[in-house]
Amino acid sequence: METIGNEPKAKRFGKVAIDIISFVTLAVIITILGIPFSAVLQKLGKEGADKMFYFVLSETLMLIGIFLSAWIVWHFRGVSLTGLGRSLAIRKKDLLSGISLAIVLYAVGFGVSLLAGAVEIAGVVFNPSSLLISFVFFLLVAITEEFALRGFVLERMLQGGVNKFWALFLSATLFSLVHIANPNFDFLSFINILLAGILLGSSYIYTRNLCFPI
Repeated sequence: METIGNEPKAKRFGKVAIDIISFVTLAVIITILGIPFSAVLQKLGKEGADKMFYFVLSETLMLIGIFLSAWIVWHFRGVSLTGLGRSLAIRKKDLLSGISLAIVLYAVGFGVSLLAGAVEIAGVVFNPSSLLISFVFFLLVAITEEFALRGFVLERMLQGGVNKFWALFLSATLFSLVHIANPNFDFLSFINILLAGILLGSSYIYTRNLCFPI
């Protein structure tokens, strides 16, 4: 049996699978435990308050659950947290590259859709407070998803010696399946998100940092 260091590949891959399953299970449990806190705070809020505030609250609880789950698994396994520090380090160049690519992709996609008549601009409304809270919410979503799928799942597979192409494909597939509850999710949506996961995962494999994917 082929080995990596002194440990058979099969045994190491088994540990990777157990760690990922444990991570997902813990994240789900911790998130469920946080639901009552979110409900209580929602009741304490003012009537008619912006629902986005509660989305931000829920996503914050989920992010805490993801971090705590990852820490528990890594601590139990005795895996160094050095990689976590590298993955979360702020790299301005990667951040600007990611933002620039996102703007280009959205501009091209929207531009083509507009020219093709698939979308129509019915009006323009600018609400700074709504825009700000939406930005905070989607930033939290990005950090949560990237830390979970790239920072933990992909990183753990790479640490375990899984072939980087297989690790990339498997993590991207899981990334796409996480969005299965999204409205109008279908096979084309699955493929599109899978391709996005491969793009984001490729960046992580190259840089071992989450700034570009986020």
